[in-house]
Amino acid sequence: MRSLCLKDFIRLTENCEWRLEKQISSFSRKPSWLSIYDVDKKEFDVRSVPKFEGFVENTFSFQGEEIVCKNEMVFYENFPESLRLKEPLSKRVCHFNGISIVDDVTGSELSNEDVSKHIGKKFKEVFSGVIFDYKENALQSGCDGEYLLFRDVAGPLKFKGDLLFSKEGPTPCKLWGENAYVRLSVYRTKAGLYVCYYEQFDSADSKHPVFCDGTSCDFLQEIPTFFGGSPVARDLYADVLIELSKDF
Repeated sequence: MRSLCLKDFIRLTENCEWRLEKQISSFSRKPSWLSIYDVDKKEFDVRSVPKFEGFVENTFSFQGEEIVCKNEMVFYENFPESLRLKEPLSKRVCHFNGISIVDDVTGSELSNEDVSKHIGKKFKEVFSGVIFDYKENALQSGCDGEYLLFRDVAGPLKFKGDLLFSKEGPTPCKLWGENAYVRLSVYRTKAGLYVCYYEQFDSADSKHPVFCDGTSCDFLQEIPTFFGGSPVARDLYADVLIELSKDF
């Protein structure tokens, strides 16, 4: 095994020519119940929907070097919107085949988790694009104005309507790290209600959320109660105020 200093490793992962060489997946299919909340009707639709839990392991190569990434995930059958990753990128890199990454100053070997925090943006873009093709190849919600928004703390929200506002930006947090990223969205349903939706990503490059939550409300004025006072939320409220001013 050869040694590579962290600085050179970062430069290596900034190259955009990394290729997916191999993908291994293993999932278990378990019986499960899904409670879908119809926002406009204000009632639940409880269905028997199998739940899949498992992992996808991708091996990438470039100039003879290999990086192996393992993603643990969960999703409900026939509901691509439900796919969730269980860990941030910093914990999803398994190992670097044939490479020992050492500190630039001390020369001591670094752990995989420490090295993963410094992986270049180009590699992250390649990595996030080939996590799992199940979601990319399946029918997405939003067709004909109908949405199904999955939540990690409750059943999904179902409604017909339109997206009113959406803001996204960096929001560092202890659980998902300094590169954590959020998207906040507000929808108006056909019945005139509002739906707030929160999506957490482990980085701006990630295409798959690690956590989602949402709620419905009767009035736009109730939105800050759900989203709080983060910088991204405050940007969203500026659009909300413009919408409210149309009523006067």
